[in-house]
Amino acid sequence: MLFRSGPFDMRMDSENGMTALEYIRNTDESEIKDILSAYAQEREAGKVARVLKKCVEEGKTSTSEFANAVRSAKKYGKQGIDPSTQVFMAIRMAVNDELGQLDKMLRKGFAKLSVNGIMGVITFHSTEDRVVKNFFKHRKNNGPYYVNDNDKVPYSFSPVTICGPFSASEDEVRSNSRA
Repeated sequence: MLFRSGPFDMRMDSENGMTALEYIRNTDESEIKDILSAYAQEREAGKVARVLKKCVEEGKTSTSEFANAVRSAKKYGKQGIDPSTQVFMAIRMAVNDELGQLDKMLRKGFAKLSVNGIMGVITFHSTEDRVVKNFFKHRKNNGPYYVNDNDKVPYSFSPVTICGPFSASEDEVRSNSRA
């Protein structure tokens, strides 16, 4: 799979924050390695981090240039998935602070629940799933938390029951293979 070439940006809000190019330029190689390991479970995180930093040093600015460099550097990859896909996903998550935003949403959403309210969260990969599971595990133990980062008094709540995760039934999978 080839990416359509464009600027190496990846921001959700193109008016605010660093682009992916600026992120790679301004972030230490060791931190990029950690991001790739944590967010994409990248087996070759150190090697890929070096390649990304080298791309910036060489003046590369497009998604296709970065993708080609990652593809040529990696030995391992999931079958059927472009080797740069998960690398790009991890960078996008870091650029947009997606896990931080997920945490904020969970804290604020949970605080809005009424007694016996139900909160459902759909995750799309294991990194998001881990954040959600840990959030609810801590709530199950009745640990108070801060709804907003600048709160002075922690939010406390009634005991929590955790259900799930839920998966599609066999019938759903037969009629909708993506399920």
